[in-house]
Amino acid sequence: MQSDFLLATQGTGMLQGAFLSFVYALGLGLPLILVSTFFSKLGNGSRFWKFIRGRGIEIKLGNETIMLHSTGIISGLLLIAIGLLLATGALSEITQLALNSDLSLWVVEMV
Repeated sequence: MQSDFLLATQGTGMLQGAFLSFVYALGLGLPLILVSTFFSKLGNGSRFWKFIRGRGIEIKLGNETIMLHSTGIISGLLLIAIGLLLATGALSEITQLALNSDLSLWVVEMV
């Protein structure tokens, strides 16, 4: 988060910094606003709720039974994937590709 504010203050002007801060805030808030808007309209038995709830998984190792949840497994796999990207340096390559994309160049030119 500090890097976003550093970029906003070190930009070419006040307008670009304000735009970067606005996009950052929009990225944080918009998903929450959308979910809260349509949250009550979803029925408890809908496919969405069944997907979000996930499933419990029992793994038996000898005499022990380990209870896992699909949400924990998916988030753990995502953390491992991000860690591998960081360790191999591929995350910085992905960032450079994103910075040189047409969309990022358009946003910089727009401001």
